[in-house]
Amino acid sequence: MTKILIVDDQRDICRLLEVVLAQPGRTFLQAQSGEEAVALALAESPDLILMDLMMPGKLDGFGAMQAIRANEKIHQCPMIAMTARMLDASDEQRALECGAQAYVRKPFLIRDLQDLVKNFLE
Repeated sequence: MTKILIVDDQRDICRLLEVVLAQPGRTFLQAQSGEEAVALALAESPDLILMDLMMPGKLDGFGAMQAIRANEKIHQCPMIAMTARMLDASDEQRALECGAQAYVRKPFLIRDLQDLVKNFLE
């Protein structure tokens, strides 16, 4: 089974991502905060993390990615950063520096996201 952790403070986005990324052999975990994402990643060791960058709480997506990269158990898990903010080169650069391997702007094209996820899981 392939585990995908979806991190977004909007539950509707999490559900949408589950629907568009569903395939046999894939299971999904959801977290609504950076703190929850780090804890769930440690507990479940997902194969891929989709991380919203702008979330309320002590840890936004940037901080959560840094915490995941700093942990020996899960530091190699691939992460895709997602944001609804206007595309900003500095945000993209910061996400990559925090540990993301890719950066996706919402709204995204479903096919593009499906292809990106497929490439990371193969």
